[in-house]
Amino acid sequence: MQYVERFLLRLDSGPWSAVSRVVLGLLIAPVFRALSGGHAPIWISLVLFLGLLIGLRVVPALLRAAVELA
Repeated sequence: MQYVERFLLRLDSGPWSAVSRVVLGLLIAPVFRALSGGHAPIWISLVLFLGLLIGLRVVPALLRAAVELA
């Protein structure tokens, strides 16, 4: 296994995986609020959330296509 592969496996294993996912999940709302200026209607937050969900599916697929792992 190459160094990058081992790093990615360690990044998503162990107890820190759950903690990092919770922290990232809790940061979504403040980041959306900052991106939308704080006083935007709810539909902008929904669009940002849908963009995030789509990005979570598309970006890894593009990375898998671009970077071939053993």
